[in-house]
This record gives sequence, C-alpha cells and structure tokens, in this order.
Amino acid sequence: MNNIEKLNSLAAGKTSQWVTDAKRISDNAARLRKSGKIALNIITSLKIQGKTQKDLAEMMEVSPQQISKILSGKENITLDTICKIEEALGVELIEVPLISSKPKESHIDYTRSATYKIEIVRENNSEYAPETCCTYGKLG
Repeated sequence: MNNIEKLNSLAAGKTSQWVTDAKRISDNAARLRKSGKIALNIITSLKIQGKTQKDLAEMMEVSPQQISKILSGKENITLDTICKIEEALGVELIEVPLISSKPKESHIDYTRSATYKIEIVRENNSEYAPETCCTYGKLG
C-alpha cells in the first residue's frame, strides 16, 4: 500500500471539523471580544496594584490554573466570578446602566469602557504596554 492509499484509508468516512469550529468561533466572537477585554482589565489592575496571578488566586480561593484560564481571554466567565474578581481587586469590571421606562435626553456615558481605561494607563505610564504585560502565563 503506497502513501496515497494509506492517507485515503485513514481519511475514509471522516469529515473535517473545520466548518463546525469556524461556525462556533464566529458565533462566539462577541463573547470572546468581551472576555478578552475583561481579561485585559484584570491584567492591568494586577499590574497597577503590583499583584500576581497567584495573589489573585489566593484572594479568590481558587487555583492559579483557574486564574490563568480567565486571563487567557477565552474563558466564559460567570457573573459570580466577575463579582469575586471585582471584590478581590477593588475594581469595577462591568458597569450595568439602569434602563428607565422614560426615555432620557442624555446619552449613556461610555467613557468607562475598557479601551478608555487602557488609554488612561498608557497616558500615565508610557513605559507600560498592556498587550505585552503577560508572558508565559506570568505577569511580566
């Protein structure tokens, strides 16, 4: 049996998962973007406060591996976990505006978004680049 025949026999009856995987990624794109922004805010808060991932794990009474998953930006974080992180770090990661039944003339203030916070950090400390602060799962 030559190599082509071996390859064909290995692939026989099997379908590729790439279409399924691509659809799943596309369907989860908005969640992944938000999860990534939350992770970046957590990393930024840790860096500013001089704390490590291990410190956060101890404060939250979870494993360092769990913190590493959260900080990868790919973890589907529960509201409960977000609240525990906010309490441990003394920060607000998510702001939920109240919606009233009467329309207001003013607009929602989005200046507290993740991008705005990162820009403030950059302005105050130009040596710090949030996108490079995490190396091999450790804060650098």
